[in-house]
Amino acid sequence: MKQGTPRVFALLALTFSLSISAQERGNWITDANGCKAWNPNPRPNESIVWSARCTNGFVTGSGTLQWFLDGKPNGENTGTFADGKQTGQGNSVAANGVTTEGRWENGQAVYGTARWPNGNTYTGPFVEGHRTGRGVFTWASGDRYEGDFLEGKLQGQGTLTKANGDKYVGGWENGKLSGKATIAKSGAAPVSGTVTDGKFVPDAAAGAGKDAVTSVVDSIAPRDIVTGQRSLNLESESEEIKRTTAQAAQLINGARAQGAGVDTDAAMTEKLRTIMTRIARVSHRPGLPWEVHLIEAPTINAFTIGGGKLFFWRGVFGGLIDPKNDDEIAAVMAHEIGHVNLRHVGKSEGANIGSVIMNHGKANADTMYRASFTTLQEDEADRLGLLYMALAGFDPRAASQIWARAHQKYGSNPGNYSYDHSLNADRLRKVASITPKVLQYFKGEGTENPDFARLRSQNDIIPRVASAGDSENGAFALLEAGLGVFGDNLRAKNEEMSRKLASQSQGAAAQNVQILGFKIANTTAGTRGLFGQLRNDGPSAIRTAQITLYYQDASGKSLYKQQIQLPAMTLGVGAVAPWSAQLLNVPGSTKIHPAITSVTLAQ
Repeated sequence: MKQGTPRVFALLALTFSLSISAQERGNWITDANGCKAWNPNPRPNESIVWSARCTNGFVTGSGTLQWFLDGKPNGENTGTFADGKQTGQGNSVAANGVTTEGRWENGQAVYGTARWPNGNTYTGPFVEGHRTGRGVFTWASGDRYEGDFLEGKLQGQGTLTKANGDKYVGGWENGKLSGKATIAKSGAAPVSGTVTDGKFVPDAAAGAGKDAVTSVVDSIAPRDIVTGQRSLNLESESEEIKRTTAQAAQLINGARAQGAGVDTDAAMTEKLRTIMTRIARVSHRPGLPWEVHLIEAPTINAFTIGGGKLFFWRGVFGGLIDPKNDDEIAAVMAHEIGHVNLRHVGKSEGANIGSVIMNHGKANADTMYRASFTTLQEDEADRLGLLYMALAGFDPRAASQIWARAHQKYGSNPGNYSYDHSLNADRLRKVASITPKVLQYFKGEGTENPDFARLRSQNDIIPRVASAGDSENGAFALLEAGLGVFGDNLRAKNEEMSRKLASQSQGAAAQNVQILGFKIANTTAGTRGLFGQLRNDGPSAIRTAQITLYYQDASGKSLYKQQIQLPAMTLGVGAVAPWSAQLLNVPGSTKIHPAITSVTLAQ
């Protein structure tokens, strides 16, 4: 999505009748009075007793629902019920003595605090009865974990603090520390390293087999975890996390200081976190400290600053994506997660240095070059985002829906060709062309591809670059780094050249479009308006056009410029099309001069 400062890269309530479908029937339990309640995990010989009123045959209102198994007490739920399902604030007591207090939706806890008889506690979100999302688990022994959970297990980024003061920080897989991690024993300095198969190897030991040149190259041009290509990136992962943690706090505090709420919509924020967790899990960097925030402002956008920090503006819902469509939300989320995994923020800074190298020591200050480089990154994030969507069980076809809607609502005018994202129409074309390939990895709505760990690196969407040779050899590492820098900048230069040629064609095309029959006349509403016709005298069809109306005084001095972007069209060679605009009241103006200021050729 769009970019800004700091550097950033820039989606049911049910009413039941007395007729219950066959799929639902197994989840409904009826008490002795014919009142139904819903149980997501029904068992044979289960019965209920409801303490309050029954409306249309369903448990309704505030009260206590007691559960029995083979006639013996098996737990209870207390709170508010609607159409047979617990909703809103409430609590429950399970047969094993675990109590949960918090918020319910559609019969299941979605956020709250669970307490076990042995003294363990958990506070955080739940999904289908499992601890899923970012929460805190405290053991009776005094150990405490704060971080990501998935289906009850420690999964994602988190910190385990032992009762004796030892700390284990990093990524967790199936309850075990895995990948990049930092271990700080009580009273000792923290040590960074990598955990593989339960074994912790400090960074110093991991690099012992490398020669000095390779170590230097790794620090300034690391191999991309997604593509395998080396690119200039002077920011290490630990520096990235440190930077973005501080910047995220600044962004949140700054938004609040300007009166914009952050994460005030608990339901939508939780939905965003659930979608983020599913996609981050199948991504190349699941162990990052992933978090997403919803800023209550009308801006139509979403963005990332890297390091697992994602932000959605309220305006993107309705302005671009359907807030009730999880697949569309996932399309935007996966795009931003793609930026993070590709480490685009750090690479952009490295590209500035690479550009100087490629230009023989001269800085490339060309706005079109920088925009071209960023657009290529946006396209790359689109492709990777589609893959992540499919692997996480979201329909990748939703991305095409978004860009078709964006083109329809906002158009695809290139302006001065310094745009840093593909135009909406081009973006739609690119995304739609890739989607059929991506669908082979989509196993169905809500179904995670069980082979995601292999497919995220072996797929038809993001090809990996093979190593030039021995990765521990300094000469090969330098060669790979040079090829990576050259490739990145060559692609950006080609895109820049393409835009400059298109811009020149646009200028020439504008000279071949004539304005005919310009006049001031009454509109159908009785007001005064401006009317005219466009005639295309050029050799190619025209897709869009912009007219500038210069309001002038008697001496010919321009007092005001009124720019009119005409709707998308296909104006063929020699064809004529009418246009109109509102007449403005500009004091002192005695005449109006119309001019064609830009056109876009049809492809």
